Amino acid sequence: NSITLYGDFCDNCNLSGNDIQRLSSSSFEACWISCLDNQYCTHLAFEKSNKNCWLKNKPKISFSKSNLNYGAMSAIMDRSKNCTNAYD
Repeated sequence: NSITLYGDFCDNCNLSGNDIQRLSSSSFEACWISCLDNQYCTHLAFEKSNKNCWLKNKPKISFSKSNLNYGAMSAIMDRSKNCTNAYD
């Protein structure tokens, strides 16, 4: 097995260090939302087995810095994508 990259997130990988907060999270998606809700969070790591969510901060982080870690998922936030209100 190896790291599998899916655009903004990867499976079996960890972006080590740069922790700003550890949370208990019900899922990877909930962890992602916690990161989005924290203006200082640039990326995250989620441990599937114990549901730990690690919010992290390091400008210009990339998956080239990731380590193989079975049972972990990591994501990098792209805050340049903005949602706008939909109007009828």
